[in-house]
Amino acid sequence: MTKTTEENLSQSKYTEHRNVTKSYIARLVKEGRLHLIKGKFNVEMSDAELDNKS
Repeated sequence: MTKTTEENLSQSKYTEHRNVTKSYIARLVKEGRLHLIKGKFNVEMSDAELDNKS
């Protein structure tokens, strides 16, 4: 089943979702790998970026 609405999470909630540290996520934002939209992470887009191993 596909979600029809996009889910956005705060940085702290997104770190819990990914089971990583806040400093790791902050580093990815600084490197430009993840982008905040109005202070929130788009879960689908952010997960796709982090799952991309290439």
